[in-house]
Amino acid sequence: MDAMETCQLKAAGSPLTPEKHIRKLYTDRYASKGSLNDQDFERSLDLLTKELYEKPTHFVLELIQNADDNHYAPGTCPCLDFTLQRRKGQGFGGYLWVTCNEVGFTKDNVESICRIRCSTKQRADRERGYIGEKGIGFKAVFKIADVIWISSGGYLFKLDSREHLGMVTPVWESSLPSEPPINARTTFCLHIPSEKDYETILEHLGALKPTLLLFLRQLKMIRVNIEDASRPHKVVLSLASSPLRSSRESLVVLNSNESIFRFHAIQYTLCMPGAKKREGIHTSVIILAFPLTAQGKLDNRRTQDVFSFLPVGNFGFPFLIQADFLLTTDRSSIDWSHEWNQKLDPQLRKHSRAQLISSMNRKTFVTNGHAYFQRRTIENSFETPVDLTYIPREYQDHDGSPLIPHGGPYLSSEYNFSDLKPLDVKSMDAKYFLKSLKSFISEERANFQKKPDAWHTTLAKILIEKFDESQIRDLEIIPLANTKWVAKDSSGDLFFPYGADGISIPAGIEVAVLDQHSCRCPTRTRLFEKLKVQVLDKSRVCELIIKKHREWRRSEVQKNCSVEMIVSKKGIVSSAKCVRCLYSIRRTYKVTRIEYTELSPNTWTAQ
Repeated sequence: MDAMETCQLKAAGSPLTPEKHIRKLYTDRYASKGSLNDQDFERSLDLLTKELYEKPTHFVLELIQNADDNHYAPGTCPCLDFTLQRRKGQGFGGYLWVTCNEVGFTKDNVESICRIRCSTKQRADRERGYIGEKGIGFKAVFKIADVIWISSGGYLFKLDSREHLGMVTPVWESSLPSEPPINARTTFCLHIPSEKDYETILEHLGALKPTLLLFLRQLKMIRVNIEDASRPHKVVLSLASSPLRSSRESLVVLNSNESIFRFHAIQYTLCMPGAKKREGIHTSVIILAFPLTAQGKLDNRRTQDVFSFLPVGNFGFPFLIQADFLLTTDRSSIDWSHEWNQKLDPQLRKHSRAQLISSMNRKTFVTNGHAYFQRRTIENSFETPVDLTYIPREYQDHDGSPLIPHGGPYLSSEYNFSDLKPLDVKSMDAKYFLKSLKSFISEERANFQKKPDAWHTTLAKILIEKFDESQIRDLEIIPLANTKWVAKDSSGDLFFPYGADGISIPAGIEVAVLDQHSCRCPTRTRLFEKLKVQVLDKSRVCELIIKKHREWRRSEVQKNCSVEMIVSKKGIVSSAKCVRCLYSIRRTYKVTRIEYTELSPNTWTAQ
């Protein structure tokens, strides 16, 4: 320890030098050696370190957690280094060096690491959040190491699990077991006696993900150096971020050697009710991070982890979620028995959805707001969710495209609507369909009329099943024999091109008759019937003739009327002989008006 570090320690309030402090802790721990409580404590400690954490490599996360919670000098880029070395000489052994450029241990830090559940972090930075809170995480190192040397802030001591209460009893040391690979203010040296554990650590360190840095408060770089002659390996993980147009949003770039990973992060703060495990804390910061491709488009090809500063687990979300959940003691899962988590969960669901929709519909996403889930439209363009409409199968054409091509933009059929519904993507309903159909007929009349028979049949089926006659009688969807398309509302009486018993309309009688080809489709015929298109019968033909005759003056009749116009041999005379009830025809083919007293065709009589 140099003079400056001694002064720093005394200025921090310790009347002891680091060496005297460690020797005092050692003496105090051994004062009760052999007592019943002492024996129980040793057994509990051994059980805690050996059984608490399922994975032997969990200690790596604990060390990362501690490094992020440390204090750093202004202007320092917080960095953590892992160096794995195989011990030279006879027998197996390995060392894992963990170094950090923090300011160094204080008296409180030393006492905390030598005790259980006495973390100094519980008394600091409550409102902005912290990772370590249980005071037992560091003990996870004894899952793979039997001896640990610690050099920091003028202290140099070891914890030897092979000795009585060695995991919490510091022993002053004059030097580290060998020269550290990196000179830093804080150095841990872990002796790994098992070759199996050495191999496990080697594999784990080589597979560290850069996302470990994503939600840490301070740590910006993690470096891994495997100094193994047979498998040398180096990894540098680093993080950089830059704000976007919104103060709550940022572009985060992670590097892993030559690989680059980009994320669009959205941050917001929740107001939280009090909880015993979060005494004095009334807010919780939530961060959603969306993976981006190299081109800046959102990438949902893989599911992502949920974090409580460090990864907790993968729950199937296509983006990363950070929330300060309270975890089980081994950090393996979220502890839903705690009231803080029970209150945080519904808030997280509600506000995450709102923040997500707000950000996307404001188009604040990088690269011009390319959409969540790659919200591709039918036209292969990109739109914000609130502007998109999903087309249910019942309103689709046979190939899956929207039956009504007019309007939109429509969501691509590649996606599951249930996935996107929370983002306020609309779904076409009957009202929206009818509105789109009216616009299509009005603005693209020729295109509508030229649609193939199958298309018109599908449309007819929808109109029959979804709408009342009053809702569609103003649509120009009825094709006539004269090639015109009309609406029921504006066309008066409409007739099918065939009549009962083969009856037809006499020449000269003007009447709206439907296109014969269109009436060959049973579905379209049912639509026309719904619209009150009529079938010709004898009585109806008589009414038409009478109506026409009333419009004529005598001069017009004598000038324009022919026998064929007045009498249709195939229609009226031969079928019902009703003409005798209407007209008296002389040999000169001059028509004489007659009188009748009954207007009912069945009771007409000649005078």
